[in-house]
Amino acid sequence: MTSTVPVVTDIAYQDLLDDPYPVFRRLREMAPAVFVEPAKLTLVTRFDDITRIERDPATYSADNPTSLVNRVMGPTFMRKDGAEHAIGRKAIEPSFRPTTIKEHWAPKFTAIAQELIDDLSATGEADLFAALAAPVD
Repeated sequence: MTSTVPVVTDIAYQDLLDDPYPVFRRLREMAPAVFVEPAKLTLVTRFDDITRIERDPATYSADNPTSLVNRVMGPTFMRKDGAEHAIGRKAIEPSFRPTTIKEHWAPKFTAIAQELIDDLSATGEADLFAALAAPVD
């Protein structure tokens, strides 16, 4: 960021995992971007700020050699800017064309969702995140 962001030290990383929404609400009230020291992350929680950042790679580069994504999976095109990003995007773009989604991915996701919904129906009640959203993710 071009200016110093506030640093928050009293948010546990586990808080972000357990229920991030109260944390996000607090951070949104503080500033457009806030560095959460325990998580070693700068969080941007407002849609307009995220959009501005995504459209300004000269100021807000996606290149982050210390990224957990890079450490776990190796460099990905999501952590690259410009021409390097374009190469990765071009490679996967055919998988996300509307026809490919309609003919290939939609039936697979529909089947997965239907199975999860059937499981929900059988139990009668459930935490929708744990029973539906997390398995789809």
